[in-house]
Amino acid sequence: MATFPRQRPRPYARWLCRLCFSAWVACATLMAAGNATATDSIQITHAAPDARGGQAYRMTYQVDLPLDVYWRFKTDFDNTFLEANPYILSHRLISRSGDTVVTENYYKSLPEVYFRWQTRIMAERHRLEFELIATNQTGNRFHYGFIQLYADNGRTRVVQVARFDFWGASFWSKYPWRGGMRSFLKDTAEWEREAAAAHAGKAHE
Repeated sequence: MATFPRQRPRPYARWLCRLCFSAWVACATLMAAGNATATDSIQITHAAPDARGGQAYRMTYQVDLPLDVYWRFKTDFDNTFLEANPYILSHRLISRSGDTVVTENYYKSLPEVYFRWQTRIMAERHRLEFELIATNQTGNRFHYGFIQLYADNGRTRVVQVARFDFWGASFWSKYPWRGGMRSFLKDTAEWEREAAAAHAGKAHE
């Protein structure tokens, strides 16, 4: 899942410099280490924000895996493969109750801050609805959204929408170069394509 860390401004200028530098380093690492396929278009547009303000995006892309295979990958929350993502320091499953799971991530750009995500699994619709909980810990006002999967001629079409707000969200969402929202989301989607293919390959070994 396409998610990202944010921290309260302490102080503002230092936080902003740190954010931009950390994002640049992470993106540079991903470009140097990854071999993600970018032949398929990854479309990212700004979406209508929450009534409280903030920013929002809509991202769509294709994955070269059948819907059922990719769905298993997306709903494997008790995993270690997310720690191979160059943005993520650690990942663990906190709890599972019915169709709701809570996971915890630490990110390399903010290694001292934990991010807990609550995800509702809607298996009959191949839909995941996620929300960042304990937002005071991360400095976010809110961050929530959904990931919807569709079968598409033996492949999977992914639609991801999120609405969020934190100090610097407007700047980050509109920053057009490396380290901005668009490059981060594209890098994450490309990494996930490769990770899902590798995960599916191991399942058939």
